[in-house]
Amino acid sequence: GRYYVVDFTLDEVRSLRMTEPFQLVDGKQVPVYPARFPQWKSSFRIHTFQEEIEMIQGLNKSTGKHIGIYPEIKAPWLFRHEGKDISKAVLKVLKEYGYTSKSDKVYLQCFDANELKRINSELMPAMGMDLKLVQLMAETDWNETMVYDAKGKATPYDYGWMFKPGAMKTIATYAEGIGPWKPMVVTEPGTPGKPVFTGMVKEAHAAGLKVHPYTFRQDEGQIPAYAKDFTDLLNIFLYQADVDGVFSDFPDKAVEAIKAHGK
Repeated sequence: GRYYVVDFTLDEVRSLRMTEPFQLVDGKQVPVYPARFPQWKSSFRIHTFQEEIEMIQGLNKSTGKHIGIYPEIKAPWLFRHEGKDISKAVLKVLKEYGYTSKSDKVYLQCFDANELKRINSELMPAMGMDLKLVQLMAETDWNETMVYDAKGKATPYDYGWMFKPGAMKTIATYAEGIGPWKPMVVTEPGTPGKPVFTGMVKEAHAAGLKVHPYTFRQDEGQIPAYAKDFTDLLNIFLYQADVDGVFSDFPDKAVEAIKAHGK
């Protein structure tokens, strides 16, 4: 019931049209986020990583800004099982466009801890690179990362260790930051005006890690009970939980909240 990019040529992938995400309900396409861009309007096509970087670097030149990038290596375990080394391919492109050191404006993120360790200890040293890496965090039952045994059977990677004492120090041996799901930092659904914080941010900071939780959306149904609105939600994380940054589908709103706070 699924198709995978690894099974198609780039020309075939480029023949596809893009639109906002939808679900099929009784055979009808129902938008996941109804207030966003209308379904199937205009003409959007899939582009490459190189094209995305060139657009950002081009805009940086024309605006005089210096905006960074935050790419994610998705399901490297799946691609390697199919004989494709997506991590090496991503690093090659990053190096080609001048992203090679920790001082460059790039974070490279992935849910796969084993792959991040490989990138840190094998791939980057071999390519003369030393980028900032971020360990994305998931619940094991999401099946976000799978592990293949000798017979080719895939089982879910166990994320349990990341929530135990000392885990942040372990992650700090191969990454510069973590990307937790929001409820891992502030428990949900919560009580209006009374957010409850876990100890994750303090533990991460004590280990020298940055904390960038995901994903902040202002769509209907996306604001937890403990927050009044989207801006309040951002402020709770940025200035009470003390995270170092956020992933948001509404980056302009996040920037507004930070500017309004004076930092």
